[in-house]
Amino acid sequence: MSYVNHLNIANKSENVYCCLRNKIVQLGEPQVSKYCSGCSMFNGLEENYKSVRCLWNDWRHTQDDEDYVVLDPQLEFMSMQSRDIRCG
Repeated sequence: MSYVNHLNIANKSENVYCCLRNKIVQLGEPQVSKYCSGCSMFNGLEENYKSVRCLWNDWRHTQDDEDYVVLDPQLEFMSMQSRDIRCG
């Protein structure tokens, strides 16, 4: 596995998958201030909470400097439950 930058784009309900908490969360100020800001995987936030970037060890390989884009937090959550992933 290698470190992959995940671009988690908020869905219409403003939700994203959070690897730290292993759950779907609403991306907003409370999530960012309580969890993202202290998370070693946190790698940036788009203005107005449209997306969040997280960097962690993942089996899904991407091209150099290419983000792994997550559009559906529910699918990402389900995928993470069946894989040997090391968050952090």
